[in-house]
Amino acid sequence: MYCLDTNIVIDMLRGDETLRKKASSAGSVCISPPILAELFKGAFLADRRDEAIEIVEDFTKNIDMLPLDEESCKTFGQKFAELKATGKPTQEFDLLIGSIALAHGSALVTRNRKDFEQIPGLEVVVW
Repeated sequence: MYCLDTNIVIDMLRGDETLRKKASSAGSVCISPPILAELFKGAFLADRRDEAIEIVEDFTKNIDMLPLDEESCKTFGQKFAELKATGKPTQEFDLLIGSIALAHGSALVTRNRKDFEQIPGLEVVVW
């Protein structure tokens, strides 16, 4: 399973056919709650707000969402402690996104490898 990062989803919504084809051929793709939160944040800040909100809502009807559950939270705590101990802290929002994917056995698809590559055990795929 591939969990899509915000930048991937935004580019897909903007019509990037290469990404759409990759997502279609990848099999099972999903997003996580923090990704949806970022999408809605952008939609509510958009010039054409109502249209942007509708686009996000339509997108969520056609994609699975990994849960932010106890295992995800435990993984977040564990990875935060590991990164802090090694002196490699990361943005907590990115760590939460990565922890959700990791807890559910999903690879994280992104265009910003540097945001996630320091999370131990997380498979990062760049599209």
